[in-house]
Amino acid sequence: MTEPGVPEGYRTLSPYLVVPDVDAAVGFLAGVFGAVERQRMTGEGGGVHCELELGDSVLMVGAGGDTSFPAMVHVYVEDADAVYERALAAGATSAAEPHDTSFGDHRVAFEDPWGSQWWVATRVSSKS
Repeated sequence: MTEPGVPEGYRTLSPYLVVPDVDAAVGFLAGVFGAVERQRMTGEGGGVHCELELGDSVLMVGAGGDTSFPAMVHVYVEDADAVYERALAAGATSAAEPHDTSFGDHRVAFEDPWGSQWWVATRVSSKS
């Protein structure tokens, strides 16, 4: 359900990653998570804004010249281990090897080539 003022197809919160190379980041996110590009705009000054569908959410990626603005992002997926392996194969570095948590998640973590850290989990039990 969207809130008043939130455009159709968006959630209240959409992470925005700023990277030097939008095409490379979009390729990484598509290969690792299966993210699908849904919109791309180029500004008059040459800046790029891209929107990706990742599960039921929108992830925005923009060009920051030579600058990255790293973030920490948490994502639930069906197979955290498979995402982790794809990420490492695509150039990410491990931040946490696969492990089970006390609260019911199977979790991994990696840092992408632009410095953002991704914590990826699969829910394996209903512990809270």
